[in-house]
Amino acid sequence: MPRFRSGHAESGGGGESPLASLLLQKVETAGLTHAQAQPAASSGGMPRFRSGGGPAPSADQTKATVAIMFTDIQGSTAYFAERGDDAGFEMIERHNSLLFPVLQSHGGVVIKTIGDAIMGCFEKPMLAASAAVDMQKVLQEHNRGQTDSKEQIRVRIGVHYGEAIVKKHDPVTGRPADVFGNLVNVASRIESLANGGEVFVSHDVAALTDHPIRCESLGEKQLKGVSQPVVVFRVDWQ
Repeated sequence: MPRFRSGHAESGGGGESPLASLLLQKVETAGLTHAQAQPAASSGGMPRFRSGGGPAPSADQTKATVAIMFTDIQGSTAYFAERGDDAGFEMIERHNSLLFPVLQSHGGVVIKTIGDAIMGCFEKPMLAASAAVDMQKVLQEHNRGQTDSKEQIRVRIGVHYGEAIVKKHDPVTGRPADVFGNLVNVASRIESLANGGEVFVSHDVAALTDHPIRCESLGEKQLKGVSQPVVVFRVDWQ
């Protein structure tokens, strides 16, 4: 299997984003709290700490309410099979160069790339939804210039909002190294429901997203591995 870049995209602005600054502040605050916490009994593995009446994250991570975005290129497997790894890698790089700046311009942080997918993190759901719309518009413009239809890039996007465990990475920029929890799983499952060119969001995102973003309810969806149905919305970005 070809290996793709996985890590953090550098921001063109040279400074840390508002989200990065916020997460760094939260993590540092959490670190001070956990340094004073007493270890609780554990059956093995990593020690657990009590803070606020329950297990707390370690000193380099914190719980935060964030919006998580997943993107995925429709038809990428077939593209690699037909055109080869070199062409496939070039297509992924083109995709990243188009979408990373849009995501970051809305205050988002690229957590990682996973093959042809992007995982992004935003402070507010409106920022994530706006970024998703603009990402589709950028790809639409790109595709208009492609005489070969197979060189067009069609991406499905899913967004969910809620509490997750955020692990810091760079103590200077505060960019998170990763995000964990059910929030991430649900965001990924929502993305998988969409087709290329579509943006799907959870009710938690739609409820906090206002004009000019318009959302259409698709009703409850039973997501794989998720116990309770999730109300999903399609974003009308065109």
